[in-house]
Amino acid sequence: MQLDIERYRSHLASYDLGAEQEAELIRHIWQIAQSCVDRAWGDAPEQILLGTTGRKCPARAHDGLDSTDHITSTFNDAANEDAAGKTDP
Repeated sequence: MQLDIERYRSHLASYDLGAEQEAELIRHIWQIAQSCVDRAWGDAPEQILLGTTGRKCPARAHDGLDSTDHITSTFNDAANEDAAGKTDP
């Protein structure tokens, strides 16, 4: 997405800034916002370097935890006994 400085310049009208100062401030805020978006979608440079890309939406990171296919019956038995108060703490 391309930055359109003129689109945001009106938001700085009440500040005593020159045209170049406004443009610089808008560019800095844009970079901060873009960095937050990149991090949220797994596209930040450090995420790419560490190989954590592909996990695009952090809000969906728990989806893999919803599956019970990999839980063994031993775990399920222990959980059921604990819930029924059959085991010592």
